[in-house]
Amino acid sequence: MENSVRTVRDSLESWREAVLIVDSVLGWDQEWHPAATAGSLTMGFLTVWYLDPTLVTLLASVGLILTLADYFGPKILDLIFKPDTWSNEKEKRLEAVCRSLVNLSHLLSSLLSHVSSLRNSSPMIHFVVVTCSLLFTAWLGTLISGLVMLYFTTMLVIMLPGLHRRGLLEKHCSSSIAKLREMVKGKKLE
Repeated sequence: MENSVRTVRDSLESWREAVLIVDSVLGWDQEWHPAATAGSLTMGFLTVWYLDPTLVTLLASVGLILTLADYFGPKILDLIFKPDTWSNEKEKRLEAVCRSLVNLSHLLSSLLSHVSSLRNSSPMIHFVVVTCSLLFTAWLGTLISGLVMLYFTTMLVIMLPGLHRRGLLEKHCSSSIAKLREMVKGKKLE
């Protein structure tokens, strides 16, 4: 686990100030962060909807933006944030963010492992669950635009860290979270 945390931390070294800012915004450290997050995401999706690019143009544009950010981002961050402003408190926060990312990675791999083991242990249940899920998604796709479904899914994923830190997720989804924890703990014991 510590090796994974160290690997993630090393890969985020040039982005460490930006990572702390994004963590603060996604974790809703300020009261206006949920509104800013939802507003930014909505503006991005409205821009894509208004421009209506083809899939190839959209993927190329996103790739170009990510490439430019990867090249210029660390250089701009070094100009904005001086290296001598880095403190032990920020180091601990970065370590916590890296630990959270590693835990999320382990959770996702545990879920995939559970689905894979379900396929081997109960192929009929796996077949029925996957088929029904895909049919439901296809039916939902006939009712709602793919862009709208992607918007709602992205909004849910973006809001999850803040909901978790504020305790709203635990309060309203406690039974589902308890089952998820049992499933993850069961995998760790094996």
